Amino acid sequence: MDRLDDLNINCQVRKALVRHWIDLGKLSMRSTRGVVHLSGELHKISNTDGPLDTAMVLTILQEIKRIRNVKRVTTDFRNWVYKEGTWQFVAGLTSTTPTVDPLATPARLDPDSINVYEVKEKERQATE
Repeated sequence: MDRLDDLNINCQVRKALVRHWIDLGKLSMRSTRGVVHLSGELHKISNTDGPLDTAMVLTILQEIKRIRNVKRVTTDFRNWVYKEGTWQFVAGLTSTTPTVDPLATPARLDPDSINVYEVKEKERQATE
């Protein structure tokens, strides 16, 4: 398996998601050596033929697994969980709910912690 195979897999996965009207702006995907990883929020584009349901999630994942050279599909959805043998929508999280990755924000979450931006600022002030 080479890099070209993974690029082809990515293209085929995107086609499958678009075919089912999945909002690609809220979903991250990649493939490495035939392993497809999907993460983020799994939602249909608004103003399409109804909301996403359990059967559709299964259909989409099965379609991705059938793509040539795909060995495995891993998921890390924020709004769907695989529980008791089926996919379940996590209530309370809608497509309009903002989600923030704490690793991507420079704000301090713990008052005793120091982030990289504060360290650089202290170093700059010390040299002035």
